[in-house]
Amino acid sequence: MAKQLITKKDLDVFNKAVKENFVSEKDKKVFLYCWSLLKYGWKKHKQIAKELNLTKKADRWFDNLKKSGYIVEDGKIAINLGKYADIEFAIMMSVAEGYIKRSVR
Repeated sequence: MAKQLITKKDLDVFNKAVKENFVSEKDKKVFLYCWSLLKYGWKKHKQIAKELNLTKKADRWFDNLKKSGYIVEDGKIAINLGKYADIEFAIMMSVAEGYIKRSVR
């Protein structure tokens, strides 16, 4: 049996993000999906989707992230975690949902 990827600590991070008005409760699954991709890499995409019970939606999110340059070949996610990491993460969630597109040159 595969180790569960989404932990209580991850849920605590989400709850803190809600408390700080970074995201709303309705963003829970996309937040945890993107958060888990950052933690484990995109090669765990299927397992993360299964844990969140949203295989089809996660496939769409994955495709959106891949088209927007977040998915790189070594199993990692291309995201700038510098000074504005919170903004970049919010953009990543919006790209996954298909609300915006990101162009990487």
